[in-house]
Amino acid sequence: MPAGITSVILQSQAFFTLLLGAVILKESLHATHFIGMLIAAIGLTILAKGATAGGLDDIPLLGLIFTLIAGLSWACGNITNRIIMQHQGEEKCSVLSLISWSALIPIIPFFVSSWFFEGKEAIVQGLSGFNWSVFGTIIYLAYLSTFVGYGLWGMLLGRYEAWRVAPFSLLVPVFGLSSSVLFLGEHINGVQIAGLTFIMLGLIITLFGKKLIQRLRKT
Repeated sequence: MPAGITSVILQSQAFFTLLLGAVILKESLHATHFIGMLIAAIGLTILAKGATAGGLDDIPLLGLIFTLIAGLSWACGNITNRIIMQHQGEEKCSVLSLISWSALIPIIPFFVSSWFFEGKEAIVQGLSGFNWSVFGTIIYLAYLSTFVGYGLWGMLLGRYEAWRVAPFSLLVPVFGLSSSVLFLGEHINGVQIAGLTFIMLGLIITLFGKKLIQRLRKT
């Protein structure tokens, strides 16, 4: 799976989170939520199609299935996070402690998977190439990305409904492409602009569509 397409398809967790929140947590969904998510899904599809020269034909079926399963797993984590924070509260269970302990679980399966699929040589090569740049990357991923990013994410999931929080992950490709333009000097094409437009429109409808309809009815 190309990395760019993988990051886009992973945002399917937003759709899975909304559905799981409705089924497991009994959160009420409005028609605007489904309409907004459908429009956002069209935007993600457009981005995925424009990410490679061959479009969607370049996406391997098995890779697509596993990436969707990863998105579903992320959604399950969101729901689990919300359930724990609802039952325990931030006083008994802090988000940072939850992140820290849960981070211990993937170490062994990740190591085994790397050994099985990439081989011992790749692991040795990765360790031998350790430098300050790699160290800085680890610090960024451990503290800024994990503790700050996922810490705020978990805090929001504990305080608000899943449908209010999960759709904001759809902004990842938006900020990713915008950052590539601002900091790397890259250029985005019309297909990418169309995809980003659909995503933003879908996000607005999902979050504010119900209120807008209610205001229109009052007037």
